[in-house]
Amino acid sequence: MAEVTYDDSPYNYTDNNPVNNTDPDGMMTNYGAEAYSFARAMFDWSDQLRAEREYNSLMSEFTEFISDKVGLDGEGDGGGNPPGVGYGWFKAGMYFAPTFFGVPIRLIPGNAQSASYFGGAINMSFGLWEEYLNEGLRSAVGNLIMHEFGHSLQEKYGGSLWYNAYTAPASLYSFLFDSENHRKNWTEVQASTLAYYYFGKPYGFTYNYPINASYVSASYLDSIYNQWNNHPNR
Repeated sequence: MAEVTYDDSPYNYTDNNPVNNTDPDGMMTNYGAEAYSFARAMFDWSDQLRAEREYNSLMSEFTEFISDKVGLDGEGDGGGNPPGVGYGWFKAGMYFAPTFFGVPIRLIPGNAQSASYFGGAINMSFGLWEEYLNEGLRSAVGNLIMHEFGHSLQEKYGGSLWYNAYTAPASLYSFLFDSENHRKNWTEVQASTLAYYYFGKPYGFTYNYPINASYVSASYLDSIYNQWNNHPNR
């Protein structure tokens, strides 16, 4: 650039005015609005890098916390997790989560002994999930989670629109206004039936979770029968 700035010394950085001018590559001084635009872009880039570092740090800490808290390291039951346990990114909420046969588990602080399926995930407390890790599939908590998993099968069976517009509200209404008979409501019976067939008709499941095969087409029940054995997290 000597032929353009022949009057300036090569050591005359930003014309001795680094407050108002910029020279990003040592080739040419930028003045006024051009200098401001470049400086603003550099600040934005720096802010983006800082935000990405903070995000990556938070996600690393959260992943470590989840792993320790819910047993994703394979030590939840003292030497290997019970059937169905996995982990991955929950797309709807963009966060790291444990999974039960591929269905995300949305963990809630506390030890509440109830669970639900909504928003594409099984919702339960940390305490209940830890209980499952310790007691496994063939237990009371295992039956509860299998039933909630049945709701995910129910959503696949009827479609998301039907499930969210009709089934989920009917289930919630039953729970709120007829809790004593909630498990006998058609929404719960259908979910239990789907789970019962998917998990190969587990012994003792129907003691607390009524089923009715007429609530689901026979061909669909045949297609999902005992499919838990074919899942990668089996």
